[in-house]
Amino acid sequence: MTEDNSEKILVGVVGRLGAGKSAFSKMLALHGASLLEADKIAWKLYDIPAVKKDIRAAFSGKVFDIHGKVDRKKLGEIVFADPDALKRLNAIVHPPLIGELEYQISRTSKEVVVIDAALLLDWPLAESCDLLIAVAADEDTSIQRLEEKKVRPRRSRAILASQRDEAEFRKLCHVIVENDGSLEDLRVAAEGVWKKYVEPMISRH
Repeated sequence: MTEDNSEKILVGVVGRLGAGKSAFSKMLALHGASLLEADKIAWKLYDIPAVKKDIRAAFSGKVFDIHGKVDRKKLGEIVFADPDALKRLNAIVHPPLIGELEYQISRTSKEVVVIDAALLLDWPLAESCDLLIAVAADEDTSIQRLEEKKVRPRRSRAILASQRDEAEFRKLCHVIVENDGSLEDLRVAAEGVWKKYVEPMISRH
């Protein structure tokens, strides 16, 4: 981390697919924090020539569409069915992704930065976070939420099987947010976490 980054309050939000970590992250950011969404940043990296070249070398041209762009759906079908393929993709995408996250942290004028990243606990960046929050939900609830977003259960289960076990999130994070209820319940939880954990850090900062 850079010296500038060390002056920021970093709040990392993690969780399994469908648990609601992105919704929770957005709710936290409404309190005036900067929000960095790792997935959205990663998607933009797929357009970088060097990244595209490495993906083509690792997975062949079948994961590209007719316009020469990475077809994330096709790529996802491959990597979430094959742990070795997922490792190859992560080795390509994660270094520039982490670099971009650190750059954006250093550039923001906001005191608090919320980092929405499912794989944050796999990165050294997690060690720089002042607060790590895991959003957790029952797997059936998560799959039902994903069905509402037109994600088929088979694909949801394949992705969940590739992710860190929920027990590890609970062990490694400072705060666990249970999210088996409504969006309003989640808003109340976000309000509570901000007041109990983030506001005191701002006061001491």
